[in-house]
Amino acid sequence: MSNREVVLQAEHVTKVYRRGVIGSTTLRADIQTKWAKLRGKEDPNSIIGSVKTLPEGAFCAVDDVSFTARKGERIGLIGRNGAGKSTLLKLICRITAPTDGRIMYNGRVTSMLEVGTGFHPELTGRENIYLNGSIMGMSRSEIAKRIDDIVEFAEIGEFVDTPVKRYSSGMYVRLAFSVSAHLNADIVIMDEVLAVGDVQFQQKCIARMREIAETDNKTIIYVSHNMETVRSLCDRCMVMDHGRLIYDGNVATAESIYRGELTAKNGRNYEENSAHRHLKADRSVKILKAEYPDGQSEKTGDTLYTRLRWVYQEDVEDLHFRIEIRSGPGRTAASSMVYDLPGGKAGQQMEAVFETDISSLQNGHYITTYVMVHIPESRVNVTADLVDGLSFLIRDPQRESRMIWNAGAWSRVQLPGRLESIREVTGDEE
Repeated sequence: MSNREVVLQAEHVTKVYRRGVIGSTTLRADIQTKWAKLRGKEDPNSIIGSVKTLPEGAFCAVDDVSFTARKGERIGLIGRNGAGKSTLLKLICRITAPTDGRIMYNGRVTSMLEVGTGFHPELTGRENIYLNGSIMGMSRSEIAKRIDDIVEFAEIGEFVDTPVKRYSSGMYVRLAFSVSAHLNADIVIMDEVLAVGDVQFQQKCIARMREIAETDNKTIIYVSHNMETVRSLCDRCMVMDHGRLIYDGNVATAESIYRGELTAKNGRNYEENSAHRHLKADRSVKILKAEYPDGQSEKTGDTLYTRLRWVYQEDVEDLHFRIEIRSGPGRTAASSMVYDLPGGKAGQQMEAVFETDISSLQNGHYITTYVMVHIPESRVNVTADLVDGLSFLIRDPQRESRMIWNAGAWSRVQLPGRLESIREVTGDEE
């Protein structure tokens, strides 16, 4: 982690807005303040002994935020409405300038802050792709090499030469995301944009963001209130509250702070005291593959079989696994029982088949997420690996005639199951 190249560094970044007021009191005062800042001198218009005091009618949207982002990191940014997340992203994207502090870059930045940001409504989808690429400093030939992939990913092939003002919000999102994910940028910024897309496209986007971080070594900064997508994508998470960065560390602890289950102070104490605090960057376990042994995604019976393969990236004494089942974005319908698995040595690969009772689920389409958890010598769980898995369809006429658990209306349910088999995988097996 520490050896990765720094691509973005924010130092004591502050942004102050004044409600209904442009500039300072006079042009002369604004020039004095700017000139003093350039020379590193004290602001001659500030009140003596109260540098942090805000002018009347002003508020601090981002307050003294510092952090570093490195190549290949997938960083979540969470917080309640008004916490300053979107303002911080606008500062990173240079849409607005900080009142104080500085942000240093080592690479290109592409962003998707709102649906259709950067698109000209009168231009076609193809023309907007070239426009966005040109803004990023790419040549026409560079964009031409990527345009087919962009159009294919966005799934708008027959409408690519239609003015984007005629696009639906879903088409906007697909094209805007595809442009951001395929153009030649080192830092990709996403602000709560996947909420508009359908479930399948969200899964596709998360897989793509993970791919560009791991394979292309790009840095992702992702803002969302949907903690399932944050857990699925990010290996590090920052929490903001009232403009301040109150926590920067592993996703599990950040989520607990966000939900009010753990204070930022306790979260930091855990990070400082845990011998496994670096798991957010160097996971002890990595899931390699998930599949259905029967190869079928349509289920007519009461049992879901899942075959999972993982590798220990360091020595692990114990391991725990569960399957989360969602009926839609942000809607966890059910989860399997927690399976206790044996530990292993670094480099060792294991494969197991899990049997889950899905008789209590209604007919419909479901998406699975696989969670591997390593519990160190602490009562706080550290997520070792969490990946989006497969989707399946329950289509069973017999379910229509019996009373079953409506997970969507009555909250989630824990599904019984068992570990059917487990074995070590040899090096010559695919």
